[in-house]
Amino acid sequence: GYWPPHHGTVYRTDDGGATWRPLVLGDPRAREAVGQDATITARGWLPVESVWGLWNGSHGGLAVSAADPGHLVFTNDGELYQSRDGGATWAQAYTRPADPAAAPAPGQAWATTGLDVTSVWHAVFDPHAAGHVLLCETDIGLVRSGDGGASWRWSAAGSPWRNTCYDAVFDPEVPGLAWSGWADQHDLPHWSQIEGPRGGGGVLVSRDGGATWSSSGSGLPDAAVTALALDPRSPRGKRGLWATSFGSGVFRSVDGGTSWRPCATQPGFPGNRHAYGLALHPDGTLFCTVTGRREGERFPVAGGLFRTRDGGRSWEDLTQPLALRWPGEVAVDPRDSRVLWLGASAVPGLGQGGVYRTGDGGRTWKKVLDEAILPQDLESYAHAFFVTLDPAAPDTCYAGIMTHGLWVTRDAGKTWKEVPGLPHRACQRVAFDPAHPGDLWVTTFGAGCWRGTPP
Repeated sequence: GYWPPHHGTVYRTDDGGATWRPLVLGDPRAREAVGQDATITARGWLPVESVWGLWNGSHGGLAVSAADPGHLVFTNDGELYQSRDGGATWAQAYTRPADPAAAPAPGQAWATTGLDVTSVWHAVFDPHAAGHVLLCETDIGLVRSGDGGASWRWSAAGSPWRNTCYDAVFDPEVPGLAWSGWADQHDLPHWSQIEGPRGGGGVLVSRDGGATWSSSGSGLPDAAVTALALDPRSPRGKRGLWATSFGSGVFRSVDGGTSWRPCATQPGFPGNRHAYGLALHPDGTLFCTVTGRREGERFPVAGGLFRTRDGGRSWEDLTQPLALRWPGEVAVDPRDSRVLWLGASAVPGLGQGGVYRTGDGGRTWKKVLDEAILPQDLESYAHAFFVTLDPAAPDTCYAGIMTHGLWVTRDAGKTWKEVPGLPHRACQRVAFDPAHPGDLWVTTFGAGCWRGTPP
């Protein structure tokens, strides 16, 4: 439950268990229901922004210091709290106000203390404002920074889908204009979610740089939108946009998202329209990955990588010889749309996990990162969903491998090395800050977003 006496709390006994009393309440509105001053004296941004239902469940961890029995810590699914007085008062320890003098309030900026347990899908940089970046996240939707990541604001206001933002794109010519893809279905394309669509989703538009969002238009199914692509050659004010609707396929807008229509034909196969990733090449070629569709332990229908050169009127299956069951996303060499990199996850009984590369538009493929080169003490298989090319050096590819961390090749896949310094193995995508070319941003599944210098 949520309200006392069924709320998540920490109990204390001073008589060997004969009686117990609750020590902490996440929601100050419940203090009267407990009948005592059991409360948190310093709250972090999650309760301040009223993101209650996601985080204020049963507490998951509790520890008492052996050196100081008055020092306690507890965790829930997203927060860390500690007490220095035996539980009389508590303060959060996972975040801090960017302005130390400011009282916690909705809409203000916060900074991390280094402990974040969010899943981040994309770091998206604003081409009109150095230091302005969006993080697309699961469970908390979206956060934005105006100072290059030093501080953040929660930015899901206006979204009817509160769980996940999967992707976002900025208009290349109109400052403040952006689109984003949302869902109430999280964690795609991971194992727990690929049996089929669950919950709603769609595309939203912002005209204030991502601070607030509203519906972009009509015509999309109410399902997860996991990827967006914007055609920079389309007219200002009537942008050409593409969106993947998980379970239905690819949709197109030619009026800046005011209206959407499904492509005349769809990538994938009957029984698997799990459209997931998009990549639009400067020459106009559009690529779409169709990820796995699972039935128990089985993947009865293949996924794959598909290409259209005529605006979605027809699609070519580029991975038919591979018969991949669980691909992730594609990266396209900006110099040549025939050079493609594709991440894939291992499937029970079939393998297939790793990174694939073609230099001839899919006529032939080579598995350039095989599971065998990865540390077998972690896992014997690979979930290698995410691949990212360095735009300044496209022979450099980063592979985010959920099972084995972040790996990089600088010679078009001939050799690979693990990227050091990331204390988390479930790495996802890589992003490059155009204002600071030496910085690498790495999104993770459960440990927030990390920034460092490429090795």
